[in-house]
Amino acid sequence: MTLITININKHGKKKLNNIIYPSGLNKLDITLKACQRISFLYKNENKNGYFFKIYIKRNGCSGYKFLFKLVKMIDKGWHIFYKDCIKYCVPFNFFSLFGNSILDVNENQSFIILSPNIVNECSCGKSFDIKNNN
Repeated sequence: MTLITININKHGKKKLNNIIYPSGLNKLDITLKACQRISFLYKNENKNGYFFKIYIKRNGCSGYKFLFKLVKMIDKGWHIFYKDCIKYCVPFNFFSLFGNSILDVNENQSFIILSPNIVNECSCGKSFDIKNNN
């Protein structure tokens, strides 16, 4: 898989990378269903060109929750990725917590992250804890 990434550091400087991910390297894959769902949201909400922002918040029964949002601009400290006409971004610390994860869509058309670092999911499935969280 090849992704073009743009890293924005704390000083606002951009660095363009064309990264070829070898197997086993930390990354966030996006399934075809997730790409299609994001494309649908772009069109349905008239937000073509926006970023699909993936972030984590302390919340819920088990400690953490993923949040997903279409945003026009992003702040410093985010990795930006392009895949199949989708622009998505994750915070710099995302890969230390959720490397080798997959963004997918469940049967309810809700976004989900599949990760080996997610443990102790709440029975509602909306919150979780992080493996080796101190």
